[in-house]
Amino acid sequence: MLCVLPCLLLAPGGLAGEPIAKRTCSLDDVSRRGLLSRKEYFELGDCTTLDLADKKIGDVESVRALAEALKSNSGLTELILRDNTVGYEGVRALAEALKANSALTELNLGWTSIGYEGVRALAEALKVNSALTSLYLEGNSIDDKGAQALAEALKVNSALITLDLYDNSIGAGGARALAQALKANRALASLDLAANSIGDEGARALAETLKGNSTLTELNLKDNSIGDEGVRALGSWQQAVDGAVERIIKANEKEL
Repeated sequence: MLCVLPCLLLAPGGLAGEPIAKRTCSLDDVSRRGLLSRKEYFELGDCTTLDLADKKIGDVESVRALAEALKSNSGLTELILRDNTVGYEGVRALAEALKANSALTELNLGWTSIGYEGVRALAEALKVNSALTSLYLEGNSIDDKGAQALAEALKVNSALITLDLYDNSIGAGGARALAQALKANRALASLDLAANSIGDEGARALAETLKGNSTLTELNLKDNSIGDEGVRALGSWQQAVDGAVERIIKANEKEL
């Protein structure tokens, strides 16, 4: 059954064949400095996950050096930068790297002070990137303009499956833009809009759009100032998708 959160999704099983060797790295594993220049650079080696959460990274040059390494890297699949001061200049460098990188599938930029301008740079990258499947942007104050930029990207992006926009000052305008994008998007399966301010108007827009979208299976709208009208609209959507799921299950049972 599909549901508005709280709900849980089961992770898909892995592909057949040999398991991929995974290695989680920290800053000490990958950060280097030039012998003479002392300029920082990164050697990602065989790392598949790089966890830099809360490492007090606030130097733009450090983020730029990391972005440069990502441009030619083909092994790293998960990058965690949450709780650092990446800022607009840093995320712009990362966005440029995403246009060239075809390996990274998960990027966590929660609470990194990137704001609307930073999200706009990421949105432009998403229009051409076909590898990234999970993007976490919690607590970045992207507001309606940032949501609208991401919505434009979602209209053409066919890779992103998970998008986390928790606590981003998004109102009804941003929700309407995302709802419009979901009319065209057939990839996004999980959208977290909790702790925003979409209200009844935003809830209605999403509910109406999602009646025709069978891809989104997880929607978090907790703490969004949604009243009875919005709840009724979402309940109507829930009934519609539950009915669709039931018909699919019955059809599959007949084929067995």
